[in-house]
Amino acid sequence: LRKAGTVVTLEDAAADLKTSYGFDYTSNSFFRFTVDPAAGEAIIGYISPQIVLRTYSAFAQAELELGPVTLTGGMRQEWYR
Repeated sequence: LRKAGTVVTLEDAAADLKTSYGFDYTSNSFFRFTVDPAAGEAIIGYISPQIVLRTYSAFAQAELELGPVTLTGGMRQEWYR
């Protein structure tokens, strides 16, 4: 898992604004396997070759504190390969 991001905070007497933005990258690899229930769930073979799932995402979020009220919003875009 790799993450890159930045947090920016702006403070005022009436309100505080905090923004975050960045990029995430994740790479997972795994095998699909078959098991033998009679042998205590032992792995007896593989159905397919190794599978690699990669995800990329960009994100942005903002928090605005107005006294006792906090407004939060954000967006995220993800890509799967």
